[in-house]
Amino acid sequence: MIPPVSRERAGNAVAAAFLVGLGSAWNGGNVGAVARTLAEELDVSLTAIGLLSGTVFFAAIVAANLTASLVANRTGVAAALRIVCLLSAAGNVICAVSPDFLSFAAGRVLTGLGLGFALVLAPVFARNAGGVKLVGVVGASIQLGIAGALVVGSVLLDAGVDWRVGFVVSAVLGISALPFLPSRVDAEVHHKPRHLLRAELRDPDVWRLALLFVAVLGAPLVIGAWLVPYLVDSGMQAGLAGALSFLLFASSAALRFAGGGLSKRGVSPSVLGGVAPLIAAAGLALLALDQSAIAVLASMLMIGAGVALPYAAAMVEGQWLFPAEPVAPLALLLLFTNTVPVFAIPIVGSALEAGNGETAMLVIAGFVAVAGVLNLRPPTHQIQVPDPP
Repeated sequence: MIPPVSRERAGNAVAAAFLVGLGSAWNGGNVGAVARTLAEELDVSLTAIGLLSGTVFFAAIVAANLTASLVANRTGVAAALRIVCLLSAAGNVICAVSPDFLSFAAGRVLTGLGLGFALVLAPVFARNAGGVKLVGVVGASIQLGIAGALVVGSVLLDAGVDWRVGFVVSAVLGISALPFLPSRVDAEVHHKPRHLLRAELRDPDVWRLALLFVAVLGAPLVIGAWLVPYLVDSGMQAGLAGALSFLLFASSAALRFAGGGLSKRGVSPSVLGGVAPLIAAAGLALLALDQSAIAVLASMLMIGAGVALPYAAAMVEGQWLFPAEPVAPLALLLLFTNTVPVFAIPIVGSALEAGNGETAMLVIAGFVAVAGVLNLRPPTHQIQVPDPP
């Protein structure tokens, strides 16, 4: 029997992992749901909102990816996750009270930093506290955060509730993990050595795994930023569009958790990282070709499954590229992942505004398919790091 203290600590670890992911990832969907309203209220174009939710937000995520290892080394993983909570809360409060575009952008920078740190450090915390299954919980919570923001924002929009209320909700969720975070995490975190970076960039497995990260982590963020406006432009009601968007990320959340279990049971990485993205690519192609409710329902399930199942295995694989320094390779992979939406989100927004949303979805589908094909043969070895000179 597990002693009561151990059971309590295990429960706190699950709650902390789940709520850090949920609260930080909520910021990935809370703008997309009210994109057109924000454009009107802030007196800017939809393309400018794309720059806000893409370039500004993801530039902050990339900056956090670059510095996650350093911050965790200075503060410890647990303290860094507390910083994540405070950044998410503060950024959303600024967004909620912002009178103009520039102040709103400042709030988005803070929430982007919070999400960027969480994407790197929450899986490290989870692997240390509960193994690959708890990493799956983090992945599930991230998808639920995006899903929840999309559906709550859409429902509030349909109900005529002021868009600022949604950002107050986001701020509360941002600090929800604080009571459950431990005082410290037993995970090795050091400064990232230059010779490790050189070894990472020379290894072909890093590049193949980076494509997988972009396909299963970056692509859903790009899709989530514009899915509700894309479906509304096709004639769908905002509430139904939000519900179908929620289905995409909710099904993906459940299957991220299931993917962790499958990985633990020995399912081949070539199935999780190769075949699954091909299913997502097919779903994206269907979404581009047919926006009827039934077709969108089918595409949401296909995309959700395809981007979700590889998550836990890919996260653990990324950390084990160099086990003595788990934050460094994961930060590099997520740096690649989160750089892409900086450019992709405003480009897709421009395409949507020009009436070319279907073409944009087909391009994303093609990229995801290529990533799946290249990952049919998974990484087979750890990075060999030369001794520093």
